[in-house]
Amino acid sequence: MCRTTHPIVTDRRPGTRLAEDMDDPQLLRLPPRAVAAERAPFPLIGSVAPVVVAVLIWSITRSPFVLLFALLGPCIAVGSLADARRSSRKALARAKSAESRALDDLQVTVHDLHDREREAAWALNPSARHWLSVGDDDAGRFARIGVGPLVLGAARVSSRVRVSPDEPGTVPDERRQALVLAASSLDGMPLTADPRRGIGIVGPRALCRSLAYGLLIQACSASAPESLRIRLPPGEAWDWAAELPHRQTDAATVLQVVDSGGRADDSDAVIVLAEAVRDLPAALATVIAVGGTNDARMLRADQPLRPVLPELLGRAQAERAAMALARASPVGARPLAPQVAFHSLVQPAADEPGLVAAIGRDRDGDIRIDLAADGPHAVIGGTTGSGKSELLVTWITAMAARLSPDRFTFLLVDFKGGAMATPLAGLPHCMGVASDLDEELVGRVLISLGAELKHRERLLAAAGVADIRDLPTLARLVVVVDEFAALVASAPDAQARLTDIAARGRSLGVHLVLCTQRPAGVMRDALLANCGLRIALRVIDAPDSVAIVGTGAAAGLPAGVPGRCVISRHGERVTVQAAVTTAADIAAVARGTRDRVAGASDVPPRRPWLPPLPVVLGGDHPFLRGELGDGVVLGLLDEPEAQRQSVVRWSPREHGNLLVVGGRGCGASSILRLLGHALELPDPPRDEEELWDALTDPQEGTDNRILLIDDWDALSARLSPEHRQAAIDALAARLRSSSSPVALVTRRPAQLGALSVLFGRTLVLRVDDRAEHAAVGAPTRFWHPDAPPGRGVWNGSLFQAVIPPPSRPRPAGARVGEVSSGVPLLVVAAAPNRVADRIAAAWPGRPVAAPGRESIPLPGGDQSPVLLTDPEGWLTLGSTLSRLRQNTLMVFDGCSLADVRQLTGTRALPPALTPGASRVWLRHPDGRLERGHWPAQANAADGATAVSP
Repeated sequence: MCRTTHPIVTDRRPGTRLAEDMDDPQLLRLPPRAVAAERAPFPLIGSVAPVVVAVLIWSITRSPFVLLFALLGPCIAVGSLADARRSSRKALARAKSAESRALDDLQVTVHDLHDREREAAWALNPSARHWLSVGDDDAGRFARIGVGPLVLGAARVSSRVRVSPDEPGTVPDERRQALVLAASSLDGMPLTADPRRGIGIVGPRALCRSLAYGLLIQACSASAPESLRIRLPPGEAWDWAAELPHRQTDAATVLQVVDSGGRADDSDAVIVLAEAVRDLPAALATVIAVGGTNDARMLRADQPLRPVLPELLGRAQAERAAMALARASPVGARPLAPQVAFHSLVQPAADEPGLVAAIGRDRDGDIRIDLAADGPHAVIGGTTGSGKSELLVTWITAMAARLSPDRFTFLLVDFKGGAMATPLAGLPHCMGVASDLDEELVGRVLISLGAELKHRERLLAAAGVADIRDLPTLARLVVVVDEFAALVASAPDAQARLTDIAARGRSLGVHLVLCTQRPAGVMRDALLANCGLRIALRVIDAPDSVAIVGTGAAAGLPAGVPGRCVISRHGERVTVQAAVTTAADIAAVARGTRDRVAGASDVPPRRPWLPPLPVVLGGDHPFLRGELGDGVVLGLLDEPEAQRQSVVRWSPREHGNLLVVGGRGCGASSILRLLGHALELPDPPRDEEELWDALTDPQEGTDNRILLIDDWDALSARLSPEHRQAAIDALAARLRSSSSPVALVTRRPAQLGALSVLFGRTLVLRVDDRAEHAAVGAPTRFWHPDAPPGRGVWNGSLFQAVIPPPSRPRPAGARVGEVSSGVPLLVVAAAPNRVADRIAAAWPGRPVAAPGRESIPLPGGDQSPVLLTDPEGWLTLGSTLSRLRQNTLMVFDGCSLADVRQLTGTRALPPALTPGASRVWLRHPDGRLERGHWPAQANAADGATAVSP
């Protein structure tokens, strides 16, 4: 009887999309019923109100004509009631008409859904007559693995279409009930039974055999000979089946037909014929009684017993179908070898065109595939452990064995940790390896491939040819992707980029070999459509095999034989055992290639992508040698989309002001040191005083030189509000001046406000977060929190700065005057006692006095008195102070800007002072304000000396 220990996998054949669409029940609703509107009540108030009003008017006017108005109310009310009932009848008639039309439309919809459901069911379960009508190369043939449900005939079954009935309690409507009932069942649907649970056929012997013929043809047409073996009873009635290829295989799954009282063996599936039910084994799950060509009835089944129109096939029809199966079957007499050595394959001659390579053997000998002619691109599918990576290694090695690098190169994108790339990287044909260990490199390679297509288009156009076959000097490039699904998950734009290569690569000599477990669930149709060469190793489910090679045969490949695969090309399929390639085989191919090309050409093959920018870029880099044009070389620009790395120069005359944006440790200061060394400029300002002088009071001869400002945010923030605004105004004026360019470093360009637009070029180095990176217009894909110093974005492309050479500092320094000892001094001090100590230390013996309202003579010389007090004390002098400051030097120590303006009577802004630097403001008799300091001896003084009154 039937064995139940051997699971059988079935699949859906091509053309079953309708079946998938109909998997879920289709619930439809009846249209709303036409219901008469509620009858309007009699307008009692509307009738009485005019009567009351008319009586009131009559009581005043005593005119009998007024009483006539009392009749209007009842008349209008009766008329309105009649009009409402007339409108209600018309509305009900329209609603009934709309309901009838909706029921007609619903009936058409049910009919269409029934047709779709019937078509989908027959597409999923083709009958024997279907297989008689299709050609030998039908895509659905051999699409099933093992054996599955077989069609016994056509019957009425429950439909997936449902029309919800009316709510309980509503008045029954015959048409609506009939529509609900008609939608629930469907005629002419295939009635199937599973031979794995046993099928019994009883009735006249000829009719039973006709039904069994049909079941046998169905099973053999749907299942590949490699996955199903049939065992038939002896006798002339079954001689026609000798042509069936399923009798000649050693497939593990067995379907047995028992006739004339024979005995069923321990088979996976069984069909038993008998004249009466009592002659059938009791364990059969399905029993059908055939009474005539149009009469059959289910006697035993898992589903309701019902009449059946049997699927009968004559002997001649069955024989014709068997011959068609024999022609379509690839099964030969010799079994496949479980293992093939690479060195045992005979590779094609080197002068053969294209990318022909022997990769394994079928039953007739070595199998050769040509990626250029059979592709131009290939898809390889297979579950884990099926041998995908090993097949790729063999295929690439086979092409390399006969073709030199000037005719064939390859690029590896390995998302399996390097399992494929490691052995192949040593071949001279290898142009690079990108793996999931460096996802940024993978993205770079994908971008560069687009540039490679443009490069090849230019070469073909220059040569005046349209196809690489007419330009033999251009090597073909094979891009191998192992685990396509992981690549797409890591790089979302990979799908679109590879689809573009697939569409344009044929004539340009760029070919894709895409490897994944389930291509149908990952690859877009536009990509698959250009992959003419399909290879399926063992897969778990038959639909996955069908999606790759159009047949379910790959799901039946043995699990313990890695490299066993089904190859589909030009509509033909063949089962192949791929060769095993060892490290010694690859090394031998590499040595042979080097020996062949030795001395042939010193020019290495052109790589389709450049290496990434170096982390440390020295001035001796090859790209930075030779004539580099005008301007200062800042670094290298990475342009993988153009397969180019170009030198970045900054020319103030050409590019204008330079803004460098970057956080701490990003290398921005090195950019300024690079500019300072190249242009022999002073170092950037180090504090507020130097920043102020550089912006507002440049030294003589430097007003037209390039101004370097480092860390603008920190320096400007330490200025007082008045000085900060003045510095911003001075910076804006300088930025607008074409004769005095600025190179400025900032951490947060937003603080520059409108000044940002005055910079002709912006270099974005590493910043703290992605939002700041995007805020300055840099592509977010280039932001990385661990970017090395000098790595940034220039004009939308990745940039690496040159390390500046060592140079001695050239500080500009702040301009500071010294308080002179030989002039009269008026000192305004926030701390007079501390300043008195300084004066005593600087000029011992020089008198210090507090000013009074009386006239104070101020002779010159070292012994002239120093008038010292706090700002409030000087304010009390009034006109005396005005007279004194006309011919004396005023010194402001520790005073505020308001004190200076109040005591000098001017709104002029004095120079910025660095806190803690012992600086003072000096006001000269001519009104000029400058920065100053006490003599060195004064700064060293401490203690307290009283100021004499």
